[in-house]
Amino acid sequence: MTIGAGVSTENFFYYDEKSGSWTISVSATGKTGDSKALTVDPAPAASFTVTTENGGVEIAGTSFSVTLTAKDAYNNTVSSGANNYTGSKTINWTWTATNSPNSTAPTKPADGVRIFTNGVLTLAGFTLTDSGEAPTITATDPNSPNPVGTSAAITVRPAAADSFTVTTQNGGTETANASFSVTLTAKDSFGNTVSSGPNNYTGSKTINWTWTATSSPNDGVSPTKPSNGARTFTNGVLTLGGFILTDASETPTITGTDPNSPNPAGTSAAITVNPGSTTKLVITTNPVSVTAGSETTQYIVQRRDAVGNPTTSGGQTVNLSSTSTGSAKQFRDTSGGGGVSAVTITNGNSTENFFYYDEKSGNWTISVSATGKTGASKSLTVNPAATNSLVITTVPASTEAGSESGTFVVQRRDQFGNATTSGTQQVDLSSNSTGVFEFRDASGGAAVAFVTIGAGASTENFFYLDDTAGSWTISVSFIGLTGDSEPFTVIELAAPSGFGGAALSTTSIRWNWTDNSSTEDGFRLYSGVGGLIATLAANAVSYDETGLTLDTSYTRYVRAFKGFTESSASNSAAVKTKAPPAEEEEEEVVPPAEEEVVPPPVEAEEEEEEEVVPPAEEEVVSPPAPSLWKKFVAWTKGFRKDVAELTNALATKVVESARNLSQDSGDALFYIYNRGLSLVAELSNQVKIAVEGGLQLGQNVTAGLKKTVQSVSTVAKEGISSLLATGRSVLKAGQLGIAELQEVQIGLAQWLGAQITDGIGRAKLVADRSTAGVERVLLGLDKFREIVFETEPNHISNVRVAAISSTEVEVSWETNHLSTSQVNYGSAVGTYEFTTFSGEQTREHTMVLTGLNSGATYYYELISKNRDYAVDAFRSFTTPAK
Repeated sequence: MTIGAGVSTENFFYYDEKSGSWTISVSATGKTGDSKALTVDPAPAASFTVTTENGGVEIAGTSFSVTLTAKDAYNNTVSSGANNYTGSKTINWTWTATNSPNSTAPTKPADGVRIFTNGVLTLAGFTLTDSGEAPTITATDPNSPNPVGTSAAITVRPAAADSFTVTTQNGGTETANASFSVTLTAKDSFGNTVSSGPNNYTGSKTINWTWTATSSPNDGVSPTKPSNGARTFTNGVLTLGGFILTDASETPTITGTDPNSPNPAGTSAAITVNPGSTTKLVITTNPVSVTAGSETTQYIVQRRDAVGNPTTSGGQTVNLSSTSTGSAKQFRDTSGGGGVSAVTITNGNSTENFFYYDEKSGNWTISVSATGKTGASKSLTVNPAATNSLVITTVPASTEAGSESGTFVVQRRDQFGNATTSGTQQVDLSSNSTGVFEFRDASGGAAVAFVTIGAGASTENFFYLDDTAGSWTISVSFIGLTGDSEPFTVIELAAPSGFGGAALSTTSIRWNWTDNSSTEDGFRLYSGVGGLIATLAANAVSYDETGLTLDTSYTRYVRAFKGFTESSASNSAAVKTKAPPAEEEEEEVVPPAEEEVVPPPVEAEEEEEEEVVPPAEEEVVSPPAPSLWKKFVAWTKGFRKDVAELTNALATKVVESARNLSQDSGDALFYIYNRGLSLVAELSNQVKIAVEGGLQLGQNVTAGLKKTVQSVSTVAKEGISSLLATGRSVLKAGQLGIAELQEVQIGLAQWLGAQITDGIGRAKLVADRSTAGVERVLLGLDKFREIVFETEPNHISNVRVAAISSTEVEVSWETNHLSTSQVNYGSAVGTYEFTTFSGEQTREHTMVLTGLNSGATYYYELISKNRDYAVDAFRSFTTPAK
């Protein structure tokens, strides 16, 4: 400025917007200047500057202060002067801060009076929580001059890591048996990701994994996860693969934990596990057995993924198959429905039902399958139905008469032809043979009328023996069952051939022949008139006959025999004994006339024998040797003794045979009682007449025995033929010349004794070898006596049960008649699952029951059969405990 001339002063003014204590100076060149202090006071407060304690960068959850500085319009702090913004001022606070991710609200001081000092207020108590925002803070003085101020945007850093959020790759919905990743995000206590600032959760961290996942259903496949250990985080985040869940029926969680400070940990939300795609079929419900001709209970087939989870997506066709060889096998989609080869599992379902029907018993495999899928199989036992028929499954080749056959096999079957094995089954045996035959339950065993198929078996063997060649029918049967018959050929026992002989001396001849059979028991040498000369062992091809008369021709033939069967006769041959060097003249002996020969009466065996001289009208000159009649009387005495011995033997045989004869033979004995008993009585009468009748012996014995043979055994025919020939020889004796009478006189007693002895032996052989023949008659005598003379019904008494062990007991009882033994027993009254039987005829019965449960109660009934049944039921016993 310029001070004008003549003026010593000049005015000026000063303007400043900057408050403060300033120096105002004036100066001029070459002149001493001057200065004056000037205080520029701030103008009235027009605004606030708002700053945070940490320069606009704060930590979530950490309290900080805010400083308000009152500013005039020129940005001067209103800290002095008349406008000094000091003392009590009303301040209202507003901000843009929001709640943290976990909804933790930020906090600030309440509105109200605050004390400024020279334009400045510092107020604590501010806390921000959301590190994901940049909030501002605004302060307002509602009073004039109404300063207002807003801070710059504040950077909010996360607090220290407090937890992890755990999420799965596919948003918490994963597929069974498919690998997925898990993301861990480090979070502070307000839910902020700890991705920056001093607490940034980054770099290598130790992470341990736990979860609630379990193994898959059905298949038991375990879930898998990464191992525990160091993992690398980037700004608070870790994504790690290698997780596999397997159970689609659960909702597992996964937990990640840092064992080091600040020990964040986190657990995922429940994870939904969906099953994988269908890879296989499984039969979940199946019957294990069914009876042939019946439908099974339901099968259930289920579709599953690779680890066993049921699948339900879309429709699935399931093919059905069985290994059964039966022609009537059938699958059904509903009980009782029509046959199908496949069923369909519909969308939204994992299972479908089906049923199975079969008539073929056996252990079969039921299978389900589908294209591109693994199928499944289950075993099914089709048990046979109830026994309906008996079938002869094996018929041996033909056999010779008198020889035992090969093995017959009989099988029990149900109505569909399946072999049955439940319980025991009696099989009655029969033949239409016109000869004497027998069945055997074991090779070489005793004769039986039936065999029993044992429990657990479907077949039983039997054997057949017949004395008569022919084509016969062998039949098996039982009440209520369909039986079976098969043809069987019995061929004739091969006869010897080439029979001949040569004299060895004046009293002996060697007979020889060719053996054409390989099964004979031996050979019998016969005289030309049928008298038995000798019985020889098997494979014999010669015999030296001694004690013959010199210079006499003898005719012989031979037969093979097997048991009670004989072959056809060989050719006959006549050979003459050698003559002596010099023959002496024989004294003529004139035999008495046939009609005058009357046998003397024969006294009882114990009385003294009297010499009997045959009467004659003309003188009979007897030779020096003992008279024929004397020898004959002596023979009759011996014959009666033999008859007595035979009678005793037969009586003994009756008792023995009664115990061995099978129970069903009694059914056939009623005929034998009426026929056999009368014929045996007739035989005794005829023998008596023969003894008392002398020369009538041959005719009467022959007549009696011939009738007996017709009912008892064709085997005895040959023996009867011998006696017939004997009678003829005796009758002819009266007409013989003296030379022939001498031969008869010398050999008759010996020869007759041999014939009778052999006849007795053959009768005994019949009794020993044929329960179908003589033995049944003998047993019939005893049973006939019981039936006719003992009218008391058969009954059971003295029942006893004795424990052998905890699983075995012995049941005993008595009957008043010979009868069979049978025990039916089981676990409930009237329901007897088990049976044990013996066909032996006895009065004292003992049966052992095995395979019992220890400490168990069983109910049983006893049955003994003779001509009628004796039953004792509703009994029980309890086995000992172990």
